[in-house]
Amino acid sequence: MTGATGAAAGTHAEVPEDTPAEPLLTGIARLKSEQARLRAERKRIAKELKNAEKRRARLRKRARQLSDADLVAVLQMRETATAAASSTIPSSARGSGATAPAEAATAPAPAS
Repeated sequence: MTGATGAAAGTHAEVPEDTPAEPLLTGIARLKSEQARLRAERKRIAKELKNAEKRRARLRKRARQLSDADLVAVLQMRETATAAASSTIPSSARGSGATAPAEAATAPAPAS
């Protein structure tokens, strides 16, 4: 083997001559398939990250274009939606004794 001599020969594990080739080939095939799977996953994650960054940039651009009146309207819509959602809670869920975080913060402390 003329290509295995020199600096490259010291970087690879030495394989004894009497080692059967079948387990090695199986291991190599397994590693190659894992490598391909990891490359595809890395590519998918990079694509998702790029799309999320684009989406965030679009939202920020749109948010910069909103006027004060638009922002007030958004806050009013959110308040209306929150009020509507709290009025649609079934009475059995309201009487469960669980308090919302806002209610717990404003509830008076019990007298000692």
